[in-house]
Amino acid sequence: MTIDAPAEPKVSIIIPVYKVEPYLDRCLGSVTGQTLREIEIIVINDGSPDGCQEIIDRYAAQDPRIQCLTQANAGLSAARNAGLARATGEFIGFVDSDDWVEPDMFGELYRLAKAHDADMAVCGRRDFRDGEYVVTSGALKDEAFSIREMGLERFLLHKRHELGVIVWNKIYRHRIIRDNGLSFVTNKEVFNEDILFNLLFQLHCDRVACTTRVLYNYTYRRPGSLVVSAKPGDEPRIVNAAVFLYHDLRRRNRLHECRRLSAMFMLEMVSSAYRHAYRTSKRKYAALFRAYRALAKESLYRRLLLDVLRLQAPLTAKLRAALYLLKPCWLAALLTDLSYHTFSRTG
Repeated sequence: MTIDAPAEPKVSIIIPVYKVEPYLDRCLGSVTGQTLREIEIIVINDGSPDGCQEIIDRYAAQDPRIQCLTQANAGLSAARNAGLARATGEFIGFVDSDDWVEPDMFGELYRLAKAHDADMAVCGRRDFRDGEYVVTSGALKDEAFSIREMGLERFLLHKRHELGVIVWNKIYRHRIIRDNGLSFVTNKEVFNEDILFNLLFQLHCDRVACTTRVLYNYTYRRPGSLVVSAKPGDEPRIVNAAVFLYHDLRRRNRLHECRRLSAMFMLEMVSSAYRHAYRTSKRKYAALFRAYRALAKESLYRRLLLDVLRLQAPLTAKLRAALYLLKPCWLAALLTDLSYHTFSRTG
């Protein structure tokens, strides 16, 4: 069957590629085989040194919907941003090149978005771990809702985790990304760029539509992937997501409506950073104190943690913020390890 590139694609699918030769056939085959035909597929070769380009060229020769960009290796965020700059679709989707999607994923998400006039549509997902599938979207519900009616801060503090903080189980209305100048912060600046991109997009969108159908398959912790796990000493890069959010809200004159969000997100990232330091150093408290010394240098660290104490927040959040303001101790480490993210789901 002849495939024509659509004049006005309904979804632009962005696929960064780096060192995924054993997985790329499966990924591109699953995307080109979508039941939704009106798509454009933007593949960015991020300086991959293996045989990925030959695989991309083979698919591009068979499917004119594929656009191939090449660049020197610059990381996942830069590759996605290059794809965003080229995209023309009504909605934007992202696929990691070692993953694969079900045949009707983008058709179902597009149908949901149009049926509910949604700015973002979300589907269920599962991890492929050691030959077994593990569904990781159990909190997701079949629903559509308005962020404006729910309340922006309430949604961002308590609801967004149900949708997943990753970008690849969603489609996003392109106009919102374009009109607000949204992009991915580089991996050198922040570790959790997906979390940050979702937050920045959700600050500007309204309606969200969700399906619990599991349509995205994630290859869990593949060695050498573009998404590299944080390393010891990366704690400031984790916390930088909260610093970037604060400055973005300030630049857009939205701090007044998102003050509690900014404070709680700092606490979330600080907790994540301390948990990372604690767990990656065989639970040695020296690593926790080293991380504290690095993070306490950030001027916003103390200001936003003090806001957690001043503003409405769950007791567990206030206790953790108070301990971090004094200095991480064994109790702070225990709380971080046992009740990670509790504050973002309650109260």
